Amino acid sequence: MRPVFTWYRERAREPAGRTGAVTVVVSYRFSSVVDADRFLVMHRGEPVESGGHDGLMALGGRYAKLYAVQADAYTGLLVGDAQGRPERAPLGPTAPGRSKHVLQ
Repeated sequence: MRPVFTWYRERAREPAGRTGAVTVVVSYRFSSVVDADRFLVMHRGEPVESGGHDGLMALGGRYAKLYAVQADAYTGLLVGDAQGRPERAPLGPTAPGRSKHVLQ
């Protein structure tokens, strides 16, 4: 079974190429839409970040922190580095169990 986003993306590309239409998907589950062409991150009703998944993760901003918090809820393997950017935790008996991200 293919993820829902993949199904929508495949069907949206043809009319978008023909007419210039844009498809907007609102999702609270990051893993479902990680392959989107562009993300627009909103905070308090204002756009604060825009770009693709890799670029936004490298930026280490709001998207990266939210992505890490959500991934951590599923895996328990992500923690923040000294600047709050997500990174993989070391495996083993002393590995931290949960992310320490706090969003302001």
